Amino acid sequence: SPNAKYLASHFGIYIQPGSTLVLLIAPDSPGFFAGLNPGDEIISINSIEQKKDNCDNWAKYFKNNLTLVYKKDAFIKEVKLKTSKSEYFPNVRITMDSNSKGKLKWI
Repeated sequence: SPNAKYLASHFGIYIQPGSTLVLLIAPDSPGFFAGLNPGDEIISINSIEQKKDNCDNWAKYFKNNLTLVYKKDAFIKEVKLKTSKSEYFPNVRITMDSNSKGKLKWI
């Protein structure tokens, strides 16, 4: 199922919870092609200053077109992003088949 985090799902940018730091970038995502890397710090989205844990809310508010200002290695950079038709960082669920009793000894 799609990831509820808008930046992660639509732009491939997974933000560390409770911060503005990029934790992961999905390969071949808008964030990847924009040159973002883990450890970069999001400063603003569409000229709105980002503070703890509000990046996803603003990305969802502005939807498809974002202008990110971010800090990379002590440099301030700006990049324009558009969503793609792909979804990134899907939620994965593991379920147990009712016929698998006794096969879980390795866990």
